[in-house]
Amino acid sequence: MQCNDKGKAEDGGKFVVKGQLNQPHTLLLQTLAQLRARYAMRPSKVSDYINEAIKQNPIMEETGFTLPGESDCFYCCACHRDIESPAGDCGRLHTTRKQRKTNKPVAHYGVIASGNQVVKDAAVCDRLRDAFHALCVEMEAAGLMNDFPCIVIRGICDYADSHKNDSWQKYAALVAAAYAKEFLGYISPERTRLERPFQDIAGK
Repeated sequence: MQCNDKGKAEDGGKFVVKGQLNQPHTLLLQTLAQLRARYAMRPSKVSDYINEAIKQNPIMEETGFTLPGESDCFYCCACHRDIESPAGDCGRLHTTRKQRKTNKPVAHYGVIASGNQVVKDAAVCDRLRDAFHALCVEMEAAGLMNDFPCIVIRGICDYADSHKNDSWQKYAALVAAAYAKEFLGYISPERTRLERPFQDIAGK
């Protein structure tokens, strides 16, 4: 899902809220609740859709849409501010996590901070997390909800800090697309015909 707030990042990691975005459409929220309930009883189809897409388009494997072989690293705050300090060498405590049983994508639900510039500052990222419970930061959907009520589905590909790279970007995009496909499968054509046309909602 996407954020409820908008604003701008200033020096030192300060984030100033500039306004409010619209809420998602009721149909989308109901569909999301239905899909989450399904996940509590049966596994997601996201991995199946990913494998299907790669099987039908083998070139995707050659162009970086598969799960990256390299591991993603967590860095402490000191390393965030000094990209020359490798993780584990700065003497600070590092964030740790439990080993996952599988590499299958996991869906997270909550606030996505949306802005008009790339965030490469760990301080900004941490403050968005603490102040707004933001799970991630994105750019492409910035202000989109002001035009029509929607839900933003994002694949997280980096930690929004100075160590940003594009290794996970294509795979993350494919994961988001696969989740969107499963999500849309829960909306019947009959149900959509009861809703207002997009042109009316967007005022066009």
